[in-house]
Amino acid sequence: AITAPALGQSTSTVNQTGNSNDAGITQTGENTSTATQTGNFNEIDVLQADGKNTSTVTQTAGLAKADINQSGEGNTSTVTQNNSEVPAAAAAATLFAKVTQSSEDNTSRIQQTGLGQSATVDQSGDGDTSDIFQNFGSDNSAEVTQDGTDNNSTVTQNGIDGSADVTQTGISETSFITQNGPAADATVVQSGTDNQSTIMQTGGTGSNATFAMGPNMGRTVVAEVTQEGKDGISNVTQNGGRQFASVKQDDDASGQQSRIVQGGSRQTATVTQTGTNTSGQENSLINQSGSRQTATVMQDGDNKSTVTQSGNLHRAVVNQAEASTSTITQSGSQNEAEVLQDGVGNISTITQSGERGDVEGNDEFEDLGIEAFADAGVTQLGDGNISTVTQSGELNNANVLQQGNNNTSNINSSGDYADAAVSQVGNDNFANVIRQTANGNDVPNQPNIDATAVILQNGSDNFATIAQDAVPNNATITQNGDENDATITQTAANATATVTQTQVESGNGIRIRGADGRDNTAPNQSIRSNFSNIVQSAVNTRAEVTQKGDLNGSEVLQSGTGGAADEVSQPG
Repeated sequence: AITAPALGQSTSTVNQTGNSNDAGITQTGENTSTATQTGNFNEIDVLQADGKNTSTVTQTAGLAKADINQSGEGNTSTVTQNNSEVPAAAAAATLFAKVTQSSEDNTSRIQQTGLGQSATVDQSGDGDTSDIFQNFGSDNSAEVTQDGTDNNSTVTQNGIDGSADVTQTGISETSFITQNGPAADATVVQSGTDNQSTIMQTGGTGSNATFAMGPNMGRTVVAEVTQEGKDGISNVTQNGGRQFASVKQDDDASGQQSRIVQGGSRQTATVTQTGTNTSGQENSLINQSGSRQTATVMQDGDNKSTVTQSGNLHRAVVNQAEASTSTITQSGSQNEAEVLQDGVGNISTITQSGERGDVEGNDEFEDLGIEAFADAGVTQLGDGNISTVTQSGELNNANVLQQGNNNTSNINSSGDYADAAVSQVGNDNFANVIRQTANGNDVPNQPNIDATAVILQNGSDNFATIAQDAVPNNATITQNGDENDATITQTAANATATVTQTQVESGNGIRIRGADGRDNTAPNQSIRSNFSNIVQSAVNTRAEVTQKGDLNGSEVLQSGTGGAADEVSQPG
């Protein structure tokens, strides 16, 4: 049935039932078009001009194709295509729907059920809304482009090889993408203010469920989000194997937030943020569970990063500039964490629980001869830095490099054969390595390496402590500066302690110090450049102290048999 237009407005209604149906509709003015085709090999083409246009297309069973072009204000387009009754001759049928809307108050909804769906929506103007639903098919593809203000896009794809591409430009954009099936790809680009993007992907595993070529070759699920402007929020959730999530929030603004949750194996998450965090909470959060996970966070500004990884074979890398805070928590074995902070007031906290990692150490510590296992590397450049590393398990390695003023480093390792290295360059540094503790076995299975702690400090007012209770263990403290303090406590057999202290005058005049080697402003107290205290309470221990400076103090206490001590004091 075809309805003729009334005077002053255009109205077209087309109902077709049969084979090889084709409907073409062209309207100018305040148009309304409804086309329903039930049969095979259907095709609809609707063009509407300025006015309050409305177009509804419903196609059931066939090689459906719908192309709608609307221009004007208050446009609405709804397309529903169903291929549930496609004949055998059209088994490779492709459903295609294209909607183009321009100007104000546009709304487009496309739902396709069948084989090889493809939907493209282009909206330009104010208040655009686009909903695309593609279900129970393969090779799904959805592309939405919105330009204007208050844009909203929701894409849901259920099938195989689904792909979604959403581009939003303007203010207050919101994009929701949900994909179920292997080899899913989602890309969201947002530019403006108050952007929000949520991607939920569930993929499969196996070679038949991965991308065969291109930069995502071998991956099953890919999510990419790019946001420009302040208050951008991105949420990505992925479940399956070989997943990849990338979030880029780029603008010198505040309020950027990114959350990535991945579950499965061989996951990769990358977050790049530029701006300042004013919320007081983590503006980058990565949570990965499974195995072989990689998390990379790059932040420039006053930002906070939290990375949590559970499972085995993890790697976390955080690069921060200015006053940033980094927290990395890894549970499992063979974990690696690296943090680079450059700026003022940076804080880094790393917690690792597991054992028997097998990774390469950081380049900064290769000269220390430490082979990394579960590895934590922290590099801080700037003022007021604080680094805390906590490790539990066997064969752990922690490396900390701090350069600047008022740095503090704490390493707590519990387990056999833990290695720790701290290098500090600057003033008022403090380094503490404690509880490299054995697992309680009387005769542990000793590898070719010892539990090693190395502290290197260059500057003034350095203070270093090492406490070890592992079998066997080595402790080395090297200090170059003014008023150095070193304390080593070892309670296991065959322990070795080495302290080397060299006085470097600061040019700030005489300092008054107490008998304990610490600053003391009371009068008539002696001046002591270097102070060393070594306590060893087991058999076959060795202590070596070398001091160069004025009024040095050294104390070695060995309470076991077979102990040996060498003390060398050279006046400055």
